[in-house]
Formats: sequence, C-alpha cells, structure tokens
Amino acid sequence: MPNAVDKEPAAPASPQGCTYEFTGDQDRREGIDAAFDYRGDITLRLANGETVEGFIFNRNPNAKPPVLQLFVKGEATARILPYADLAALSFTGKDPADGKSYLAWKAKKHGERQDESRQVEAEMREHGYL
Repeated sequence: MPNAVDKEPAAPASPQGCTYEFTGDQDRREGIDAAFDYRGDITLRLANGETVEGFIFNRNPNAKPPVLQLFVKGEATARILPYADLAALSFTGKDPADGKSYLAWKAKKHGERQDESRQVEAEMREHGYL
C-alpha cells in the first residue's frame, strides 16, 4: 500500500475546449482566474467584437479598473485589457502540462535511478569489485 505522501489528488479535467460567456463581474473573475492558471493559449472575445488570441501571464483583480496582461499571438509587446472589456473567454490552446503530475515525474526518476544502479553494478562486476 502506498504511503499517504505518495497519494496525489486526482487532477481536475483540463478546461481545454471550454468557453466562459461572461454575464457579470463574478463569472468574469472566475473565468480569468481559470485562464491565468491554464498554461495554454486562450481566445478572448471583447465587448467591441474583436477576438484576441494569446497567453495570460498576469492579472490584477484589485486594480481600479481590474486588468489582465497577455502576450498576443503575432504582437511584439504585451497587451493590457480591462476585465470589463471581456465578453467571453475560450481555452483554445493545449495546456503543455496537462496530464503531467508529480507522481508521473517521481515514477520516471525512480526508473532512471534503477537503470543507473544496474549500470554501476555491471561496471563494478566488470572490474571485479563485486
């Protein structure tokens, strides 16, 4: 039986492909927070009808007005958008960390260490130390 330390809560399903249609400040904040935690690109539909695709790297819900910052595909500089300008948000890019967990990393490292141990043992036997 694994130790309690080895247990990892089930990862929530990736929001990739989901869309938030904003109807108020609360759901706008929740959608932006989810997008900030997401490591893939998102697509924003602005209140003026413009569509912006990029990566949210910062947000400030306490600013007056609340704003987010994103790297927009095809633009050289980051863009700042007020929360109030956002009508919808879609998780359109793949999250490169989706499906990767600490337990998967730990299992990989354990396998690498076992391989290294077998290699060292073989070298020791070859030299007559074992």
